[in-house]
Amino acid sequence: MEHLRSNERPWAVNRMAQLAAGFLLELPEYEELVRTSCQAEKKRIVSGLGRLPGLEYLPGETHFALFRVQEPLSAEALVSSLKGKGMLIRDCANFSGLSGDHIRISPRMPGDNTRLIAAVKELAASNSG
Repeated sequence: MEHLRSNERPWAVNRMAQLAAGFLLELPEYEELVRTSCQAEKKRIVSGLGRLPGLEYLPGETHFALFRVQEPLSAEALVSSLKGKGMLIRDCANFSGLSGDHIRISPRMPGDNTRLIAAVKELAASNSG
């Protein structure tokens, strides 16, 4: 059983999400609303976190924000601290082609993103001095 768990995909899409995606494909106006909102929230996350010591935003065209994490922070510490507060971000340690610490943050609802930005700023402040 442990062999199966060690080889499963940690971010797989379940059947309910697949069904929801099929339904939403029939609503192009909703898709545009989500796309616009997601891009705006990504910009807000990048603006809120991109200038913090230890975080370097790596520009891209995807819906998520990719950051290189450097001293005084670490990807592992960020992931662990945020998880303890009920927020999930992706540690990219197993991504081929990325050297060093990287995290990936996918935008959520505005309130969730506000909480995430505040929590990362708090962690960065506590590690910088």
